[in-house]
Amino acid sequence: PLESNPAVLNKFVANLGVSKAWGFHDVYGLDPDVLQFTPAPCRAVILLFPTSKLKEYKKEQAEKIKKEGQTVSKNLYFMRQHVGMACGSIAVIHCILNNTNSIDLENDGGMKKFLDRTLAKTPSERGHMLGTDPDITKGHGSAANEGSTNPTDFLKTDLHFIGFVNVDGHLYEMDGTKEFPINHGPTTPETFLVDAAKTIKSEFVARVSPAELMFSVIALAPNQAEDVGSAPAPAPVTQESDVTEEKVNSLVSMGFAKEVAVEALTATAGKLDMAINLCLGK
Repeated sequence: PLESNPAVLNKFVANLGVSKAWGFHDVYGLDPDVLQFTPAPCRAVILLFPTSKLKEYKKEQAEKIKKEGQTVSKNLYFMRQHVGMACGSIAVIHCILNNTNSIDLENDGGMKKFLDRTLAKTPSERGHMLGTDPDITKGHGSAANEGSTNPTDFLKTDLHFIGFVNVDGHLYEMDGTKEFPINHGPTTPETFLVDAAKTIKSEFVARVSPAELMFSVIALAPNQAEDVGSAPAPAPVTQESDVTEEKVNSLVSMGFAKEVAVEALTATAGKLDMAINLCLGK
């Protein structure tokens, strides 16, 4: 299985010929004031969550959609999961192949070849073809060995990867273990990340008890050029007004202790993005 780690996912897609201008990035929180530090524009989101806690809701949701129907764009690329422990690869594929209008694929790369082979197939046929695709299988195996998590530890959990994409102005949940994609309503390129975060909070986080919160969110967005070899600028003198209650609460909502949040904001002159990295030990 793949690890919920941007570096691992980025190696996976790079090996499959996906443009290095785009990559996966950690999302440090679901509130708007934290989301603003995610590179923009965000084209897709990957969520890792405890699936067993939502089995009953999953069944109720499917029955409701079958009864009431939903709008699904004909341009949406969706595939079912028929291969065990492939949810990470499927989430990545959903994110990339629903954004080929902005993300370039190498013609001889594994992702483009898989798209060409499966585009005219049904979601179920695509899922079966995944298990026999040499490029995807090789890329998955290579990336799975890159993470710091022991693969056997992942097997002991019930964690599951899904994707969220914006296709033709609608926010879709892409879960290969479901019969069909889930339309969560209208969205725009500008509001997609915020809309996806709201959906994750209401449809997933809110349905799991606080003691069992095991969520990870990753965004597909442009890679940023970094200044290599330059020394970091010294932090400016902290003013009392730099450490606001709103910023402290943002860090606390991400799971950090209040005293840690205050210390980090003080050390970074109230800069929330730098404080997040400091809390994470980066």
